[in-house]
Amino acid sequence: MAGILDFFTPEAGQRRTRALNQLTDDLTYYIPPELRRLAPALGLLEYSDAGDVVAMREAGNQFYDEPSVTNAIQAGAAGVGAALPVISSRMMSEGVDVFGDAINSLGDDAGRVFRDLVDRLNQPGEVPTMYSNPILGARVNKQDLDPQGYGSTRLDDYLSNTQLGLTDLGENLPRTPASWEATEGGFVLPLYGDRTSRGYNLSSINDTEFSRPVYTQGGIDFMRGPANQQDNAVWASAQHIIDRLNNTARRTVEADMAAGIDRPVFGVTGSMAPDAVDFADFTGAAAAELVGGARSIIDPSAARAFDERLGSVDPTFPGLLSENLRDWAENTSSEMRKNFIRGLETRPMRDAGVPPMALARYGVTDPSLREVGSGQFGSAFAQLDPSAPLLYNAPVGNQYAASVPHSTYNTQMTGTYGGELPLVPQGLLFRDAYERMATQLDKRGNPLGEANKTYSIKTKLEPQLMTPQVVDGIMQYLESLRGQQ
Repeated sequence: MAGILDFFTPEAGQRRTRALNQLTDDLTYYIPPELRRLAPALGLLEYSDAGDVVAMREAGNQFYDEPSVTNAIQAGAAGVGAALPVISSRMMSEGVDVFGDAINSLGDDAGRVFRDLVDRLNQPGEVPTMYSNPILGARVNKQDLDPQGYGSTRLDDYLSNTQLGLTDLGENLPRTPASWEATEGGFVLPLYGDRTSRGYNLSSINDTEFSRPVYTQGGIDFMRGPANQQDNAVWASAQHIIDRLNNTARRTVEADMAAGIDRPVFGVTGSMAPDAVDFADFTGAAAAELVGGARSIIDPSAARAFDERLGSVDPTFPGLLSENLRDWAENTSSEMRKNFIRGLETRPMRDAGVPPMALARYGVTDPSLREVGSGQFGSAFAQLDPSAPLLYNAPVGNQYAASVPHSTYNTQMTGTYGGELPLVPQGLLFRDAYERMATQLDKRGNPLGEANKTYSIKTKLEPQLMTPQVVDGIMQYLESLRGQQ
C-alpha cells in the first residue's frame, strides 16, 4: 500500500485527500461498527490527518469486539456504498488482497456486502459522497457543513449558522485601505499568523452561555490595537520567531545601506489554517467554556479516559469535567493547549457528548477572515523598524518591557502600520521563491505542493523585492477578480 499515491495525478491527489478525510470520518461513525474494523487494513492510516488517525485507532479499539454483523447489516450496511467517497480502483483492488482475511473473519454476510461495495467502486464513474444528515434532513457532506475545515469531524449543522455572542470593544484604530502599489520598491517579509480576532468579547456560542467573556487579543488587528497605540508594536509571537523576522529585516536594511540604497522592509500578514488558533489562550478558554456547557451530558467514562491520557502528559490537568478547566486551558503551554483541543475533536469524544471544537475556533476567528483560505496575504501590513528594540512581556537585563503584554506570545516587534491590502495568493506575492521552487521535487519525487512551499517561505524568510513586475502581476490579478464580480 505504501506506493498507492504514485498512481495519482496531482489533481487526483487533491481529490484523494478529500476522499480519504471523508472516508475516515464515515468509517468511524456512519458505517456499522463491524465494517469499521476494516479501516486500518485499508491502509488509510498512512494517508490521514493525525486527528483522524487517533479517531480511527480509538474507534477500532472500541468496536473490535462488537457482536455478529447481522444486526449491523440490517441497520444500514446496504447504505455503505452511498456513504463512501471515490477511491482509486487500483487502490481498492490491491487493498482487497491486503485485508481479505479481515473481510472473511466478519462472516459471509459482511463479506458479501463489502465485496459488492468493491465491485461498485471498481465500476466507471464516481460513487456519491453524500449522506442523509439526521438533523438537517438534507443530503450534505462534511465539506458543505464546514467549507474551510475548522474541524476534523463532521458537524451537526452548517458552521455559518453558528450563533455568537460577540462584542467589538472598540479598542482598535480604524482599518485603512491601502494599495499594493505602496509596497513597490521595498521588500516584503511574511507574517504568517492565525486568524484570531482582536478586541472582542465572546460571551456565548449557540446555546452555551460562558461563565465570563473570552477576550480576544491576536490576529491582524494587533497592528491597530493598544500595543500599537502605546509602543508602535506591529507583530507579536514567540521570541525565536520575532528574533528571526527582526534579524532578517535588519540584515536586509544593512545590505542596502552598504550599497548606498534605502529601501523599506514591510511585514505583510498571511492566513494560516483555521486550527492554527489552537495555540491562543483565548481559544483554549472558549473550548473549555463549550465543554463546561455540555458537562451534564458528557459520558463520565469517556471523560475519565481523556483525563488519563492528558494527565499522563501534564499532571496539572484538572480533569475534563472540572470547574477549573478554563483556568488550566488559559494558563497552560501553547503546545499543551493545542493537544487538549485536538484531543477533544476525535469521533469517540464527539460521541461522548463533547461539542465540536470547530465552534470554538470559529468563535475566536476574525469575522473578516472566516471564509478566507490559507496562504492569502494582505489583510494588514506595516513597515518594520528593525533598528528599534524588541519588546518583552518579561524583560531581562536591559531588554524593554511591552506596555501591553500579549496573553499568548512573549515578544513584540515595532514598526508603522500601513493599512489593509487586498488579499492575494502567496504565490503572486513571493514570486521569486515560487519560481525557485517550480522545479523542485518532494521526497516522493513529486512537484512541491502548497504545504511544502508555505513551509519553505516561513522557514527561509527570503525578502521579496517588490519590483514593478511583481506589483503589476498582483494588480492584474485583482483586476481580473473585479471583472468576474
